[in-house]
Amino acid sequence: MDSQGFTWVSWRVWLCRPLVVPLLLFHWWPRWGVLFRCRSCPLPLAEVLLITDDSGQLQVVEVQTEEVEEGSLELLGLEEEDEWRDDAQLLSLDRTLLLCFFVFRGLRYVWLNRREAFCPVSVLNENWTCQDLHGFQRGLSPREQSSRRSMFGKNLIDVPVKSCMRLLFEEVLNPFYVFQVFSLALWISDNYYYYAGCIIVISMISISVSLYETRKQSITLRDMALFVTGVKIRRESGEEDCVSSVELVPGDCLIIPQEGLLLPCDAALLAGECLVNESMLTGESVPVLKTPLPGDDRTYSSETERRHTVFCGTQIIQAKGGRRGGGEAIAVVTRTGFSTTKAFCGTIYIFVILSKVNVTWWEFIVRGLDIVTIVVPPALPVAITTGAIYAQSRLKKDGIFCINPPRINVSGKISVFCFDKTGTLTEEGLDVWGVTEGGPAGFSEMVPDPKLLPPGHVQSALACCHTVTLLKGQPLGDPLELK
Repeated sequence: MDSQGFTWVSWRVWLCRPLVVPLLLFHWWPRWGVLFRCRSCPLPLAEVLLITDDSGQLQVVEVQTEEVEEGSLELLGLEEEDEWRDDAQLLSLDRTLLLCFFVFRGLRYVWLNRREAFCPVSVLNENWTCQDLHGFQRGLSPREQSSRRSMFGKNLIDVPVKSCMRLLFEEVLNPFYVFQVFSLALWISDNYYYYAGCIIVISMISISVSLYETRKQSITLRDMALFVTGVKIRRESGEEDCVSSVELVPGDCLIIPQEGLLLPCDAALLAGECLVNESMLTGESVPVLKTPLPGDDRTYSSETERRHTVFCGTQIIQAKGGRRGGGEAIAVVTRTGFSTTKAFCGTIYIFVILSKVNVTWWEFIVRGLDIVTIVVPPALPVAITTGAIYAQSRLKKDGIFCINPPRINVSGKISVFCFDKTGTLTEEGLDVWGVTEGGPAGFSEMVPDPKLLPPGHVQSALACCHTVTLLKGQPLGDPLELK
């Protein structure tokens, strides 16, 4: 991701406000809007950022500031306050610390001088070691938690839902509809009242239906992603408090109940074991056993320590062994939160013929623009919107929600879709044929049933080397091990 810094120029902004056409062009080409109304500046002083994502698309994002408490950077436990003042971009105004950041696709980015770039806020804890995480078992004080929340933000996945006016604004300013308005005005000036009236009515109906479906599915998607629950955390004093999951911050000591819960954050397991259903992430319905994180000094990573990490959105079925008596488990929160020659000759021919029949210049312009409007049918956006609405309703019946209907047309170009998922194109699992023992002389005869094995190393290995657990008397684990 590449970013360029800009700052607003007041007189340029005021010059553009009364002009409709430039604002319309700036809506279609945001880069023009930034270059015309702003001037380039260093990233630390930027008020507006022009971001180029990995796919090459441009996004305009405004830099925000947020007040943080005095000493909050030191409370993060990474560096001393003086060093952090050099690292994070802070502005001191009347003894108030303001943190400069921006939010892009739900992620918060803060300015770090040492890297000379805006970085995801998660880099503040990327150097935590496994030993550091074990040190968080003591819990955080209310002040530490408040300071971390001001840096990392709330633990909330809140999908933004655009207002009806904004959706209408974006839909109407689609280049197709702008062209349609131009065509309708031209037809009305040429006394094509009936056809123009029909197009207006059809367009209003299609726009209304499109706005309704888009907003409805946006609300449904937000409700699906939004999850708030009560959790138990340990304070620095040793007391345990029940708080909302929205208040969780990296470093919180999380108490996982024995009966399990739907996890609202990423966490590293410090004590006890958890039986976790990760089907939401991996698609596999087989529960996974999570074990405690070792207390060594290697850098922690959720990718390399997947066996010791429980992820947000996964269902913890059972927790045990984290305390005396075998109940509950202890974890620490780690992460929270679109000119040919033939054409030239045709143009000359039309110009000559019309000039010979004494056509006025106004009629000549109107007839020429008529040809332009015929090239792109004014009913085309209505037809496209109607088709997208129909496709959107069909997808909805199958439980697929789409908040950007134009993307449906892009997916229509797909001719081959490959699934890499066991059970979709392959068998559901493996079957056990039998057991055979290996030795210096080779393999023994096949035993179809493990129960028929004589006492020995093979029988002991089958009894011990597995991840099958009992939950309310029912065995859970890998299907092959269960068989």
